[in-house]
Amino acid sequence: MTKTLQDIETQPSVPKHSLTRVISRTMTLMVVMAALAISVSILTLLQSHSDARAINVSGSLRMQNYRMAYSIETKAPEAEIQAKIVAFEHSLHEPALAKLLDRNTPPPLKRKYQAILDEWQVLKAHLTDPAKRPLYLAEVKSFVDRIDKLVFLLQSHLEDKVAMLVLFEAICLLVLLATAVFAIRFVSNQVVQPLKLLLHAAYQVKRGDFSVKVKTGKADELGLLSDAFNDMAADLAKLYEDLNQKVAEKTEKLHLANNTLSVLFQCSEAVHVSHVDDAQITELMNKIIDNTRINAMQATINPQLAHALRDRSSVGDMTVGGPRVCFALYINDISLGHLELISAEELDENELRLMSTFSRLISKVLHVELLLQQEQQLLLMEERSIIARELHDSLAQSLSYLKIQLTLLRRATQDVEGPSSAIMADLNTGLNSAYRQLRELLSTFRLSVKDDNLKTAINTVLKQLQPQTEAQLQLDYRVSEYPLPPHQYIHVLQIVREAVINAIKHADAKQIFVRCVYDGEGKIDIQVEDDGKGIGGEVPNKLHHYGVAIMKERAESLDGGLEIANKPDGGTLVSLCFPAVGNSVT
Repeated sequence: MTKTLQDIETQPSVPKHSLTRVISRTMTLMVVMAALAISVSILTLLQSHSDARAINVSGSLRMQNYRMAYSIETKAPEAEIQAKIVAFEHSLHEPALAKLLDRNTPPPLKRKYQAILDEWQVLKAHLTDPAKRPLYLAEVKSFVDRIDKLVFLLQSHLEDKVAMLVLFEAICLLVLLATAVFAIRFVSNQVVQPLKLLLHAAYQVKRGDFSVKVKTGKADELGLLSDAFNDMAADLAKLYEDLNQKVAEKTEKLHLANNTLSVLFQCSEAVHVSHVDDAQITELMNKIIDNTRINAMQATINPQLAHALRDRSSVGDMTVGGPRVCFALYINDISLGHLELISAEELDENELRLMSTFSRLISKVLHVELLLQQEQQLLLMEERSIIARELHDSLAQSLSYLKIQLTLLRRATQDVEGPSSAIMADLNTGLNSAYRQLRELLSTFRLSVKDDNLKTAINTVLKQLQPQTEAQLQLDYRVSEYPLPPHQYIHVLQIVREAVINAIKHADAKQIFVRCVYDGEGKIDIQVEDDGKGIGGEVPNKLHHYGVAIMKERAESLDGGLEIANKPDGGTLVSLCFPAVGNSVT
């Protein structure tokens, strides 16, 4: 009976007689011996350098003693004698010699050096006293002999080191040679020969002879490989018998692929016949689920499309267990969301290819929706720009002309006393008010929102108004993930602008805050508050003020509400609350 793959996997990972273990140990031994020999050689070389320096310095001590004795006998100047004493003492304490006092130094050598140091202290006392220098001359010969014995001990110590190094290197070389011979014979017998048998058997299998058997008779890796090769040859014969069944399975998969093409064709027709909405996307996902093994599917749309489509559409129960696959929805490097699905079992290649194509189809649909949204925004901005230009060219020029005429009239009647002066003052006030309101209206029409970024637009409005007041204008914006349609942007910006202008003119505040938050239930709350004097008893009049009335109309167009009230701790609070996705059209 042939072994199954499961039977082979349950066998020990390392055989009883492992080739890799023997080879690795052999190579490790060779590397260790080589590294040890090199390390010992380098260490000995470094130490020998210091020993050679010690021999040279100790040899020079003899000549320096004779020179001092000669200087004393020839009655050389005192300065010359003192200089030679200093030079001798410096050589005697040379670092190469001072190392002889380390504990690693052989005891005879250490004792000899220490004796010379002690004797030098006695001779140094004789040298420093001119009256005792004859005593030094009497002892110089014996002192030089002791230095000779130190040099001899140093040479012997160095020669012993070299001899030990040669012996150690010879042992390492013999071990390396023996290991190399063993490795060559082992690889030849245990690796090369079995590999030749396996190569011959592989050639037989290539020719179609599946009855071939490899018999190595070894319980090592190549023995296991031979057994696996024999099992493989037996399994190949069985695989040929299963070809008919595989053909049937392929036929079934082709039939499934035909069904998937049909589903994709139906989906393509559905998305091209009309404008796509949430219901159609849900219907397309239902068709995919009906024709595949997918149990549930969910499409998550990125925020820039959230006002046109629901940010999340799902079919089936996404909480059940099972393999999950996620496909990114993008086109032209623009991220539009992602498509997540759950299946009872792993999807095959055809089903994955179907879902990949379906995700690209949904991406194209969403991209078209995004282009339509951008086109709508551009048209709206263009329309408002045209209206602003027409107002500027007609009404603004007319008001400017009236201001000029009123100024000329006041100059012509400045000497006239009576009711006409008060009437002209009222006319001037009314005309200035109308001109100011016209400028604000033009600013409103010229507001533009770029890249669906309401935060940037509100910041721009606050920067424009900051020079008009000493109060600090601040923005707290927390709705960046919930974009608004273009018409909502304009209404929100104008309400914020009007509320901030009212606070600047009437509140006498030090700080004005604009807060934009998302309440988590599909509504956006925008608050404009100040720390000023509040509206007090003027609330009824303020509620019917023309500017406030316009703000309320804009709030109603957003399907929301506007409230104006005093804060408990002082100041005024203007609150605008409206759905994140509105149905009104400007």
